[in-house]
Amino acid sequence: MNNSPTARNNILQRLRAPQRPACDFAERDHYSRFDWDKAERVRRFSERMTAVRAEIHHAGRASGWKSWWKSAAKRS
Repeated sequence: MNNSPTARNNILQRLRAPQRPACDFAERDHYSRFDWDKAERVRRFSERMTAVRAEIHHAGRASGWKSWWKSAAKRS
């Protein structure tokens, strides 16, 4: 257990800080994924995967990994 004065001060500072109001999940999370039907979950998943694929493709083109991969395959 860390009993240094700094750690103690940090803990006391956190405890004395003003508390945020409790989060009302019904109000905050009106896009709750638990309320989505299967078609909505599938649609959102495929959109997310398409975005990830595009991001990887863009990063790969920018870094030239494909040419490195081909040259590495030739060396082995």
